Amino acid sequence: MKKLISFAFSLVLLVTIFDATVFAQDQGIKTENTDRIYIVNSEHDKAFIPAAHVTNKEKFLESLRQNNNAALRPMCCFDFQKELSGRDETRHNGKLLLAHFDSVISFDQTSAEVSGFSRVAWFGDDPINADKITLTDKFSFRGLSISITTPGGVNWSTSGSTATWQESLNNNWLIEHDYSKIGVSGFELHFEQSTTGDFKFGSRFYTLTARDSTFL
Repeated sequence: MKKLISFAFSLVLLVTIFDATVFAQDQGIKTENTDRIYIVNSEHDKAFIPAAHVTNKEKFLESLRQNNNAALRPMCCFDFQKELSGRDETRHNGKLLLAHFDSVISFDQTSAEVSGFSRVAWFGDDPINADKITLTDKFSFRGLSISITTPGGVNWSTSGSTATWQESLNNNWLIEHDYSKIGVSGFELHFEQSTTGDFKFGSRFYTLTARDSTFL
Protein backbone atom coordinates (compact mmCIF):
# COMPACT_ATOMS: atom_id res chain seq x y z
CA MET A 1 0.00 0.00 0.00
CA LYS A 2 2.81 2.43 0.91
CA LYS A 3 4.57 1.64 -2.41
CA LEU A 4 1.35 2.35 -4.33
CA ILE A 5 0.87 5.72 -2.58
CA SER A 6 4.52 6.63 -3.20
CA PHE A 7 4.19 5.76 -6.89
CA ALA A 8 0.99 7.79 -7.22
CA PHE A 9 2.61 10.80 -5.53
CA SER A 10 5.64 10.60 -7.85
CA LEU A 11 3.35 10.45 -10.89
CA VAL A 12 1.40 13.51 -9.77
CA LEU A 13 4.65 15.40 -9.12
CA LEU A 14 6.00 14.52 -12.57
CA VAL A 15 2.82 15.68 -14.31
CA THR A 16 2.84 18.91 -12.29
CA ILE A 17 6.44 19.69 -13.27
CA PHE A 18 5.69 18.94 -16.94
CA ASP A 19 2.62 21.18 -16.94
CA ALA A 20 4.55 24.02 -15.29
CA THR A 21 7.32 23.79 -17.90
CA VAL A 22 4.84 23.82 -20.79
CA PHE A 23 2.99 26.75 -19.22
CA ALA A 24 6.23 28.73 -18.86
CA GLN A 25 7.13 28.15 -22.49
CA ASP A 26 3.63 29.04 -23.70
CA GLN A 27 3.75 32.28 -21.73
CA GLY A 28 7.17 33.22 -23.11
CA ILE A 29 8.81 33.01 -19.68
CA LYS A 30 12.59 32.58 -19.70
CA THR A 31 13.57 28.93 -19.50
CA GLU A 32 17.06 27.52 -19.04
CA ASN A 33 18.46 24.56 -20.99
CA THR A 34 21.92 23.54 -19.70
CA ASP A 35 24.20 26.38 -20.83
CA ARG A 36 21.52 28.50 -22.57
CA ILE A 37 18.75 30.69 -21.24
CA TYR A 38 15.94 31.05 -23.78
CA ILE A 39 14.41 34.51 -23.87
CA VAL A 40 12.19 33.54 -26.82
CA ASN A 41 11.18 29.91 -27.33
CA SER A 42 8.56 29.15 -29.97
CA GLU A 43 8.58 26.65 -32.82
CA HIS A 44 9.85 29.04 -35.50
CA ASP A 45 11.42 31.76 -33.39
CA LYS A 46 14.01 31.18 -30.67
CA ALA A 47 16.55 33.42 -28.97
CA PHE A 48 18.94 32.69 -26.15
CA ILE A 49 21.81 34.05 -24.07
CA PRO A 50 24.57 32.18 -22.22
CA ALA A 51 23.77 30.91 -18.74
CA ALA A 52 25.59 32.66 -15.90
CA HIS A 53 27.95 29.71 -15.33
CA VAL A 54 29.36 29.88 -18.91
CA THR A 55 32.86 31.37 -18.68
CA ASN A 56 34.64 29.81 -21.69
CA LYS A 57 33.26 31.82 -24.59
CA GLU A 58 35.08 29.95 -27.36
CA LYS A 59 33.94 26.56 -26.06
CA PHE A 60 30.36 27.80 -25.79
CA LEU A 61 30.37 29.01 -29.40
CA GLU A 62 31.83 25.70 -30.56
CA SER A 63 28.93 23.92 -28.87
CA LEU A 64 26.48 25.95 -30.98
CA ARG A 65 27.63 24.57 -34.33
CA GLN A 66 25.15 21.68 -34.35
CA ASN A 67 22.37 24.07 -33.39
CA ASN A 68 23.38 26.42 -36.24
CA ASN A 69 23.42 23.61 -38.81
CA ALA A 70 19.87 22.67 -37.84
CA ALA A 71 18.74 26.29 -38.22
CA LEU A 72 20.04 26.36 -41.81
CA ARG A 73 17.84 23.58 -43.15
CA PRO A 74 16.00 24.65 -46.34
CA MET A 75 12.21 24.88 -46.15
CA CYS A 76 10.28 22.11 -47.84
CA CYS A 77 8.14 22.39 -50.96
CA PHE A 78 10.13 25.09 -52.77
CA ASP A 79 11.96 24.70 -56.08
CA PHE A 80 15.14 26.64 -55.29
CA GLN A 81 17.42 27.66 -52.40
CA LYS A 82 20.09 30.28 -51.93
CA GLU A 83 22.46 30.86 -49.02
CA LEU A 84 23.18 34.29 -47.57
CA SER A 85 25.84 35.27 -45.04
CA GLY A 86 26.93 38.52 -43.47
CA ARG A 87 29.64 39.50 -41.01
CA ASP A 88 30.90 42.74 -39.49
CA GLU A 89 33.47 43.09 -36.74
CA THR A 90 35.64 45.51 -34.81
CA ARG A 91 37.79 45.55 -31.65
CA HIS A 92 37.28 46.81 -28.10
CA ASN A 93 40.30 46.66 -25.79
CA GLY A 94 41.96 44.56 -28.48
CA LYS A 95 39.24 41.84 -28.47
CA LEU A 96 36.59 40.97 -31.05
CA LEU A 97 33.09 42.44 -31.33
CA LEU A 98 30.97 40.59 -33.89
CA ALA A 99 27.66 40.81 -35.79
CA HIS A 100 26.97 37.78 -37.98
CA PHE A 101 24.20 35.82 -39.70
CA ASP A 102 23.77 32.80 -41.97
CA SER A 103 20.47 32.19 -43.75
CA VAL A 104 18.88 29.98 -46.37
CA ILE A 105 16.09 31.41 -48.51
CA SER A 106 13.88 28.82 -50.19
CA PHE A 107 11.77 30.13 -53.07
CA ASP A 108 9.77 29.62 -56.24
CA GLN A 109 8.36 32.10 -58.74
CA THR A 110 5.88 33.80 -56.39
CA SER A 111 6.89 33.05 -52.78
CA ALA A 112 9.84 32.51 -50.45
CA GLU A 113 10.72 31.60 -46.85
CA VAL A 114 13.82 32.47 -44.83
CA SER A 115 15.44 30.36 -42.10
CA GLY A 116 18.75 30.67 -40.29
CA PHE A 117 20.47 32.24 -37.30
CA SER A 118 22.03 35.54 -36.29
CA ARG A 119 24.42 36.46 -33.50
CA VAL A 120 25.96 39.48 -31.84
CA ALA A 121 28.83 38.77 -29.46
CA TRP A 122 31.70 40.25 -27.45
CA PHE A 123 34.70 37.93 -27.13
CA GLY A 124 36.75 39.83 -24.58
CA ASP A 125 37.26 39.29 -20.86
CA ASP A 126 37.87 42.87 -19.71
CA PRO A 127 35.04 43.26 -18.97
CA ILE A 128 33.34 39.87 -19.29
CA ASN A 129 30.01 41.45 -20.29
CA ALA A 130 28.99 44.55 -22.20
CA ASP A 131 26.91 47.02 -20.22
CA LYS A 132 24.24 46.70 -22.91
CA ILE A 133 23.93 44.57 -26.05
CA THR A 134 21.25 44.78 -28.77
CA LEU A 135 20.56 42.50 -31.73
CA THR A 136 18.42 43.79 -34.61
CA ASP A 137 17.53 41.60 -37.61
CA LYS A 138 15.92 43.12 -40.70
CA PHE A 139 14.41 41.09 -43.55
CA SER A 140 13.58 43.35 -46.51
CA PHE A 141 11.92 42.47 -49.81
CA ARG A 142 11.45 44.42 -53.01
CA GLY A 143 9.19 43.46 -55.89
CA LEU A 144 5.57 43.53 -57.01
CA SER A 145 2.52 42.80 -54.80
CA ILE A 146 4.65 42.12 -51.69
CA SER A 147 3.09 40.49 -48.64
CA ILE A 148 5.21 39.47 -45.60
CA THR A 149 4.54 37.06 -42.72
CA THR A 150 6.61 36.46 -39.57
CA PRO A 151 6.47 33.89 -36.74
CA GLY A 152 4.89 36.61 -34.58
CA GLY A 153 5.64 37.72 -31.03
CA VAL A 154 6.60 40.88 -29.16
CA ASN A 155 10.08 41.04 -30.73
CA TRP A 156 8.69 41.37 -34.26
CA SER A 157 7.47 44.44 -36.14
CA THR A 158 6.57 44.94 -39.80
CA SER A 159 6.72 48.15 -41.83
CA GLY A 160 5.94 48.03 -45.53
CA SER A 161 8.01 45.24 -47.05
CA THR A 162 10.45 44.93 -44.11
CA ALA A 163 10.15 42.66 -41.06
CA THR A 164 12.28 43.54 -38.01
CA TRP A 165 13.20 41.48 -34.94
CA GLN A 166 14.95 43.11 -31.96
CA GLU A 167 16.14 42.22 -28.46
CA SER A 168 18.17 44.32 -26.03
CA LEU A 169 19.74 43.17 -22.75
CA ASN A 170 21.94 44.59 -20.04
CA ASN A 171 25.09 42.91 -18.67
CA ASN A 172 25.62 40.17 -21.24
CA TRP A 173 28.07 39.21 -23.98
CA LEU A 174 25.97 37.35 -26.56
CA ILE A 175 22.49 37.17 -28.07
CA GLU A 176 21.65 34.48 -30.62
CA HIS A 177 18.46 34.37 -32.71
CA ASP A 178 17.25 31.26 -34.60
CA TYR A 179 14.41 31.91 -37.06
CA SER A 180 12.30 30.21 -39.73
CA LYS A 181 8.97 30.70 -41.51
CA ILE A 182 9.72 34.32 -42.43
CA GLY A 183 7.58 34.31 -45.54
CA VAL A 184 6.89 36.54 -48.52
CA SER A 185 4.67 36.37 -51.57
CA GLY A 186 5.04 38.53 -54.68
CA PHE A 187 6.72 38.78 -58.04
CA GLU A 188 10.22 39.72 -59.27
CA LEU A 189 11.54 39.43 -55.72
CA HIS A 190 14.76 40.84 -54.29
CA PHE A 191 15.77 40.02 -50.71
CA GLU A 192 18.15 41.83 -48.36
CA GLN A 193 19.01 40.84 -44.79
CA SER A 194 20.96 42.72 -42.15
CA THR A 195 22.01 41.96 -38.58
CA THR A 196 23.02 44.91 -36.42
CA GLY A 197 24.81 44.65 -33.09
CA ASP A 198 24.88 47.61 -30.72
CA PHE A 199 27.30 47.42 -27.78
CA LYS A 200 27.79 49.76 -24.82
CA PHE A 201 30.86 49.72 -22.56
CA GLY A 202 30.67 52.62 -20.13
CA SER A 203 30.76 55.75 -22.28
CA ARG A 204 31.87 53.89 -25.43
CA PHE A 205 29.40 52.70 -28.05
CA TYR A 206 29.85 50.42 -31.07
CA THR A 207 27.46 49.63 -33.93
CA LEU A 208 28.17 46.79 -36.35
CA THR A 209 25.98 45.81 -39.32
CA ALA A 210 26.34 42.63 -41.38
CA ARG A 211 24.51 42.57 -44.77
CA ASP A 212 23.83 40.36 -47.74
CA SER A 213 21.26 40.36 -50.56
CA THR A 214 20.12 38.42 -53.61
CA PHE A 215 17.62 38.38 -56.46
CA LEU A 216 15.21 35.43 -56.42
